[in-house]
Amino acid sequence: MKVLKIKKADFINWYFFSGSDQEQEDTQLDLGNTIAEQLMDGDVTISPQEFLDQCEDTVIPLGIIQGMEDEDPYTEIGDACDEGLIDEDFVIKLI
Repeated sequence: MKVLKIKKADFINWYFFSGSDQEQEDTQLDLGNTIAEQLMDGDVTISPQEFLDQCEDTVIPLGIIQGMEDEDPYTEIGDACDEGLIDEDFVIKLI
């Protein structure tokens, strides 16, 4: 099993600031709603891992994975699996 390492800051930057303006706005609105709900319950705990767990990992770009920064920034993990660059048996670890 291959471990793909991604810096937390790089993942969060990609998660919130990639895609169309509307997608970014929707993602940030969802975060705001989650925080508001948790505040009402009296406990706010949000981590980058929670976002990764909600994310379709095959759409993460290779350019934010350690050791693959020089790859085409538009190539996603799913494409790399299809091309045989990454084995489909992988896990992502945020560092």
